[in-house]
Amino acid sequence: MKTVVAILIAAFLFAGTSCKKFLAVYSQNKTFLQTADDLEEVLVGEGYLGGPVWVKYAFMDDDAEYHPGVPYANEKSFPRFGIHFWQQDPDMDSQNMLDASYANDYGELYKRIAALNTVFLNIPLLKEKNVSSARLLRISGEAHFLRAWYYFLLVNIYGKPYSGATAATDFGIPLKLSSEIESAPFARATVQQVFDQMEIDLLEAEKELSGLNESSAIRANQATAQALLSRLYLYREDYAKAVTYANKVIEKRYNLANMNTWTAGTPFISLTSSEVIHTIPVSGTDFNMNDLMKDISINPSTNNNYRASEELLNIFSNKDLRRMAFFTTTDNGDFLARKSGEKGSSTLADLSTIRLPELYLYKAEALAILGRNE
Repeated sequence: MKTVVAILIAAFLFAGTSCKKFLAVYSQNKTFLQTADDLEEVLVGEGYLGGPVWVKYAFMDDDAEYHPGVPYANEKSFPRFGIHFWQQDPDMDSQNMLDASYANDYGELYKRIAALNTVFLNIPLLKEKNVSSARLLRISGEAHFLRAWYYFLLVNIYGKPYSGATAATDFGIPLKLSSEIESAPFARATVQQVFDQMEIDLLEAEKELSGLNESSAIRANQATAQALLSRLYLYREDYAKAVTYANKVIEKRYNLANMNTWTAGTPFISLTSSEVIHTIPVSGTDFNMNDLMKDISINPSTNNNYRASEELLNIFSNKDLRRMAFFTTTDNGDFLARKSGEKGSSTLADLSTIRLPELYLYKAEALAILGRNE
């Protein structure tokens, strides 16, 4: 018996030593990323979203309504019921069945954050290999913006709203800032901690992306970071800074589109629009507002039969050019959002586009709260 025990102990110690050696070798290597091209591939392929996963959250807004009296397709279920009607369990549909996409979105955003953390890990390692510092600075800037953006989406969808009086104790979402795999479960950070981290990332992005070409709307640039900073400060009730950062973007090369020059039947916004600061390009209707606003006069059994609400439409007079440029009218009189057109390879994801008009709205709201009505 003693002999057997001794053999087992020896085997265990040998296995433990081998495991430690393996981990030691692995941790010294740390990465398969050896060049700036490798790092760029991770940033573009894993850091940037291939399509906005938060498309369904547009319908938490009262600008859209579910078409009354229309059957919920063959299965009679309403997939986004819990979200649209602000239910206690937003991941349940109208038949009290799990809508897995709600949880999937949560995991997808953290998957992207994990890729960005890998980028941050490897930047100093590539610096040691004398990789171009300018290129690494740009990659770092884009990664800082993206991580802040994803945390912004996560905390506003899954955490409590920011309130200066309670943000330090209100639950937000878990913060993962390193690429190391940890066995301990993650605790939820406070809303204040999440907002502070987003500010840190965005200020870094603003510095790192300074002076770079801002002609592309697909890759993050300094204006992208400044636009999100303005919105972050508006949410955080720091209104003076919200105005400052809105002005930084307004003073750049972007321009409001002249509605009088819009050609009827064409998309109002596109990848080359003077208003578009940042967007995720997509092909066809996927991930656009029109993917969830279907024409029920053509397909009456569709689940995706939202329409613009009467409250929104009543804001526009019948002569308002926006009423024609932003919507299409169906045979049964429904108004469906169509800012980016119906379809096409140049279609942008209108649910994940940062546009210049937003900055004017941030600035106007902040000035109004500050009492600067002039």
